[in-house]
Amino acid sequence: MAWTTPATATAGSTALTAAFWNTQVRDNMTAVRDGTGLVPDMAGASRTTNQSINNTTWTWVTFNQEDFDTNAMFVANETKITVKKSGIYQISGWVGFASAGAGGRCFRLEKNAGSPAGGTNFLDLNTNGNFPASGEACCLTGSRAISLAANDTVHLALYPKPYRDWE
Repeated sequence: MAWTTPATATAGSTALTAAFWNTQVRDNMTAVRDGTGLVPDMAGASRTTNQSINNTTWTWVTFNQEDFDTNAMFVANETKITVKKSGIYQISGWVGFASAGAGGRCFRLEKNAGSPAGGTNFLDLNTNGNFPASGEACCLTGSRAISLAANDTVHLALYPKPYRDWE
């Protein structure tokens, strides 16, 4: 059931019948509960295991767990989320890099990419080659609001080399 704009009830002229109640209240509450009404499209995915990231090129993160999804935007073991409705979306990402050799770590959110670093880059974060020191772990996190059209895709790409190597 989809959301229905409620009718305006007027005292003395609108009868509170079962049909009126069901259409105006019950069905709309069901739509909100089921995510087909006023609830915006939302999806969250994560990776529950380590992923090997190539140190000579951008690599997309493959997500293996759906955390929540109100409109079938995520498919397990994919590298993307595909939006179903046009709108403004708050896209956030977090990645932890295990300890490794010295050098920077880079994180990028991409829109409609056919290959890593092949789409529109809308959020780019890096450690600028200054952190971590050899043997230390680090994490990068970021968030940005962006206008997306129906069927746009969003990817999270990583590059574990110093920022100056790809600038």
